[in-house]
Amino acid sequence: MKKGIALIAALILLAGLAVLPASAAELPGEPVADATYYPDEDPDFGEPDWEEPSQKEVYVTIAVKGTLKVADEPVMADDLNGDGRINIDEVLFAAHEAFFVDGAEAGYASGVTDYGLSLKKLWGDTSGNFGYYLDHSSAMSLDDDVQEASEITAFVYSDAVGFSDLYCWLMAEPVGDDGKTFTLTLTGSGFDEFWVPVSVPVEGAVITVNGKKTDLVTNEEGQVTFVAEETGVLLLSAVSGDQTLVPPALRLTVEGEVTNNLFSWLTGIISAVLMTAVALFLTLFKRNAG
Repeated sequence: MKKGIALIAALILLAGLAVLPASAAELPGEPVADATYYPDEDPDFGEPDWEEPSQKEVYVTIAVKGTLKVADEPVMADDLNGDGRINIDEVLFAAHEAFFVDGAEAGYASGVTDYGLSLKKLWGDTSGNFGYYLDHSSAMSLDDDVQEASEITAFVYSDAVGFSDLYCWLMAEPVGDDGKTFTLTLTGSGFDEFWVPVSVPVEGAVITVNGKKTDLVTNEEGQVTFVAEETGVLLLSAVSGDQTLVPPALRLTVEGEVTNNLFSWLTGIISAVLMTAVALFLTLFKRNAG
């Protein structure tokens, strides 16, 4: 009987060992291998090696009642408050520090209001009649983040009652391969019937080059063909007799050789005069010789 009980117990023990996982069959005293990956215990796991740049280059335009003060200028802005990012406030501070005659302390101020971080002074103006756009969209507040090569326009309204000044911007698209012909597009920021922001073409605006009016007028699509008559960096803007524009600013680089229309016209006139004089001289000489 005892032998039978011992045999049964041995069989039960062998059956139990057969169903145990392989890890449990390891030798006593040896640790059980754990293949689970715990990131927080990995010394190489954590934040990425790169950090947000403490400076960013942003393109800034500032206008006061229809007059450009800063026109599409590159501005290097610093993370002044050390929060690891750069906002509109820090860019405008840097722009005043660089271009306002007495620096940012004299020309610029901001502060927290019910609407968030807001403008208090722009280019020395404290009227409160301000607007500002980030990458051609109305910003929520001066605390909005900016990116490398973002575009910021801040302005003092000319119309301090109805605030009807139209924010607009110029774009230039090359035409062909001559390097001097461009399609200019003037676009404005408006609202639809539900007060949702929309982009609209600006028709009937006159293009200016380096502050001088041209005979170029935008069509119903806000476009006009521009042929450069000089090389280098040209400052393009626009004015309108039909509506008050926040003056756009676009610095357009024209490379290579271009033909000045006035120079060509004068050259043609001089050549024609010289040819006429030579022909007249030859005629008189033949007569005298005969």
